[in-house]
Amino acid sequence: EVTINYTLNYQISKTNAQELYRSVGRDYSDIVINPNIAEAVKVATAKYTAEELVSSRSGLAEQIEQILTTQLAMYNVEVVSTAIEDMDFTDAFTNAVEQKQVAVQNKLKAETEQAQKTTEQEQIAAGSVIEADAAAEVAKIQAQADLEVTKIQADAAEYAGLKEAAKNKAISEQLTDDLLQYYY
Repeated sequence: EVTINYTLNYQISKTNAQELYRSVGRDYSDIVINPNIAEAVKVATAKYTAEELVSSRSGLAEQIEQILTTQLAMYNVEVVSTAIEDMDFTDAFTNAVEQKQVAVQNKLKAETEQAQKTTEQEQIAAGSVIEADAAAEVAKIQAQADLEVTKIQADAAEYAGLKEAAKNKAISEQLTDDLLQYYY
């Protein structure tokens, strides 16, 4: 159930005011205006669910005003302005709407927290990838340095071997049978 307080500002058409008083009488407000307001509000609100009434208040106000403008024009009454002053729902509906809003807020909070956790995990994963890439680069540089050291050591060993071979060759060229016999 919903109770609606509705305000209608109107004026009687100056050109045909006497027609309203002649056909309806001085109680035109009770005979014409109030029943048309009640009918227009009922017709317009019937198109909405209670939940839609809360979110579509301006659309409802426009529909009621259109209906009243058309209906009251037949009695030479001009609609100046209208307004929905208040919509009062039953406590059960109000509580249900509040519970739904709380549930929606809790859902949004949970989604936000999940998104934040996901972002944090992605940042941790990205940091791990960066650390792994850095460690791999360090290992690569270390391996290249070790390879260079090994090459230098191999070159040094080869040079030492060549030097030793040259020395041995020089010694062997100086050895004669007489000298070998002497050492023997």
